[in-house]
Amino acid sequence: MLLQKESSAIITLAQNAVYAMLLETACHPSPGLVSPKSVGSHKDMNYFTFLSSSSALAPYYLLLAEAGFRFQGQEEKLLTELRAWGLRAETDMFAATGGANTQKGLLFFLGLSVGAGGYALRRGFPPTAAQVREVVERAADPLREELDAINDKRRAPSSKGDWAYLVHGFAGARGEAICGFPTVFTCGLPALRGFLQAGYSLNDCLVGTLLCLMTSVADTAVLARHGPAGLERVRAEAREAVLLGGISTREGREKILAMEKVFAEEGLNPGGSADMLALTVFFYLLEEQIPAEQLLFPSVFSF
Repeated sequence: MLLQKESSAIITLAQNAVYAMLLETACHPSPGLVSPKSVGSHKDMNYFTFLSSSSALAPYYLLLAEAGFRFQGQEEKLLTELRAWGLRAETDMFAATGGANTQKGLLFFLGLSVGAGGYALRRGFPPTAAQVREVVERAADPLREELDAINDKRRAPSSKGDWAYLVHGFAGARGEAICGFPTVFTCGLPALRGFLQAGYSLNDCLVGTLLCLMTSVADTAVLARHGPAGLERVRAEAREAVLLGGISTREGREKILAMEKVFAEEGLNPGGSADMLALTVFFYLLEEQIPAEQLLFPSVFSF
């Protein structure tokens, strides 16, 4: 039986994952992505589809955290344990969305992270971002063999990420996990902390962080549909917005709003950047809380 402090820490891990998942979809403007005010570049999903998907996935984050905590083997075997729950969660997600792939990539990232968090609970209460990252790296090590098998054509590609790796050499979600989510730690977290400390509304902090992530994420969602040229287009547009001041200046905000229109028209869907945003929020919440009053701050965008 779990002790009270262990049970509370596991519940907090799951709550943080669900909160991160909801916040990513809630922020606006988010070029090419679904938000409460836009369907982005999508035709088969909207904000309500994401709410349905998130509701279906939410219970599984608690199960994944518990599975990580109870797992007795080495970290290198943890992924196999977590995948069984992940596949069940994925089935429920597709049932909730009528077959639309809303958050499959995010389920992989957050599922692995909450499972790693549960495992890391054995080392301290609560686990730090560095501890969870360390477990993630070790748990993801078997993914190297999966990438090798795709490259050697011993394993047939079964996802957009697989094809992106086979054709373009981008390791995508697997590569991020193997390296302990470097984009989150070198780009996402510094940006999010900076915006929060500067006193922007939570919405604007998320938009600003998303923009920073778009400049560097090797986004296989874009790559699969638009190739390297499409990926560079997304990165270049985001870099230009950042250089113009991003959320901090009128010119930057106008550029972000223009990106939203262009990405929708051209079908550019930076879903990988959205996943990294949610994961950034999750790792932030492992050690810090978002001030409640900041939830009420007005946005710098005029809607």
